[in-house]
Amino acid sequence: MNMTQKTMPMETDTTRVEKIVEQAHRDMEAKRFMSAFTALRDLLAVHPGCERARELYDRILYGGEYPERVIIEPTNYCAMACPVCSGRGGEVGFMPLEKFERLMEELGPKLREVWLHQRGDPFYHKDIYDFIDIVGRYKYLSCVMHTHGCHMLDIERLAATKTKLELVFSVDGADQESLTRYRTNGDFELVLENMRRLLALRNKRGQEFPRVVWKYIVMKPNEHLAEAAKKLAEEIGVDRFAFSEFGINWTTPLMKNFKPLMERFVPTDRNFFHEDYEAAMEGRIKRRTPQSPHCFHVNVVKATVRWNGSLIPCCMSIKPHENVMGNVFESGFKPIWDSEKYREFRKASVLEPASLIPCDRCAIIF
Repeated sequence: MNMTQKTMPMETDTTRVEKIVEQAHRDMEAKRFMSAFTALRDLLAVHPGCERARELYDRILYGGEYPERVIIEPTNYCAMACPVCSGRGGEVGFMPLEKFERLMEELGPKLREVWLHQRGDPFYHKDIYDFIDIVGRYKYLSCVMHTHGCHMLDIERLAATKTKLELVFSVDGADQESLTRYRTNGDFELVLENMRRLLALRNKRGQEFPRVVWKYIVMKPNEHLAEAAKKLAEEIGVDRFAFSEFGINWTTPLMKNFKPLMERFVPTDRNFFHEDYEAAMEGRIKRRTPQSPHCFHVNVVKATVRWNGSLIPCCMSIKPHENVMGNVFESGFKPIWDSEKYREFRKASVLEPASLIPCDRCAIIF
């Protein structure tokens, strides 16, 4: 060997550990939670005293000081009467504006994003434009809302908001007949008019927001019109057109006439059906493409505040198993988020979601 050639120093165990920890941190920042979780779990099995690894691992299990996103339900009321909607039933109500404003005073500076919808349609709330503007008080906070769009929207008010708003219109058809095969009380011309007017006014003013998305859930009655709807969306000039899979949740098999409903709405192209069709027809929920049985969403983006202040850990924790962690109107968000009950739920959602109800029947993670 040439005596002038320098030899590379051997990598020490400490250096190797540091590299694993830093890569895990980068994976977490990039939302590659499974990769980070596996690496940190395996590392701690060998080096249980590594404080930085333990800190990152605990963040995966329990989340941060606050989640990155909170879902807030202005109202659970909707007049569409969609046949396979899981949001119907139970007490209907509207979140008081002053309660929402107080909640946002706590959450606004802490979050990255707010979703102003859950069950129901937010635009049935008489104060919804005030809700949107309150979110806009927090400069770096994004807001996403889903609507069927069949309202006389206040286009001037929407275009005037300072909120970084993405408005997702669920329009599952290319004409009145195809739309109302599922959204029974829909008004195709009205929702198109709302999108056209909002885009025209926004563009006239040279604004970036609100962004307009056309979401098209592919179902048997409308799948033959999917490309026609996409072409119409391009003509209108929406910011994004998104095909979406038709899906069911763990309550759907409990519905009356469940099998006829599946035969009526599940698309013939099963690539657009979220679940395994054969399992669904047997009343079981099974994802078409299996994933690892760990949920990394409950700790980051799934916290949901119902219209009455009830805080549930996931937007899919619907009755009869809502898993209410507490009421934010009574105590605020943080004391509930930090409670042992909620922390243990978040830990279990990562390590053993099959032990939780209804997570044991979740089509997203299994």
